[in-house]
Amino acid sequence: RPGLLGKDVFLHLMRERSLRDVASGRVIEFGGPGVQHLGIDMRMGIANGAAQLGALTIVFPPDRKLIEYVTPRARGPFEAVMSDKDAAYVGTFECDLSSVDFMVAGPSSIENVRPLKDVEGTAIHAAYIGSCSSGRLEDLALAASVVNGRKIHPNVRMVVTPISSRVLQEAATSGIVAALVGAGATITTPG
Repeated sequence: RPGLLGKDVFLHLMRERSLRDVASGRVIEFGGPGVQHLGIDMRMGIANGAAQLGALTIVFPPDRKLIEYVTPRARGPFEAVMSDKDAAYVGTFECDLSSVDFMVAGPSSIENVRPLKDVEGTAIHAAYIGSCSSGRLEDLALAASVVNGRKIHPNVRMVVTPISSRVLQEAATSGIVAALVGAGATITTPG
């Protein structure tokens, strides 16, 4: 759905206790027809949640989109690998991406996850957009589209940390940073 991010999918998965029990110390592999519709930023937003799920990592099949992203960034020649057709899995979990809701985590714990609609109207004093799972250009662009031409409430401190210097530069040249700062957000150094 428009506006849905990889972090929403990851937080949706955090709520699934059965998946968290199976994922502990293992690799989660995504597959199925929905993957081809996921952009690279969304895939990275999902994969960056591996540690919170207890998994070693999260991987996606090397489709055309992923190969086109990796090729100019690779430090040398590489060969894409896929799971064997007869690979054995500890378990499978189906996630209908069209049913994933906008999610929030906290306060106090990332495991305190619930749909955004459950907390709409709740007063907040701080908002954070950033880190490896929500500081990508796609995340910043969405935030800028929400606040563009508006002002953040004076009782709310909004901090934005782009994931990398490259993302910060792209956000600056595209007007995203100007929209966020104009609304009253604080932009911090990429990590």
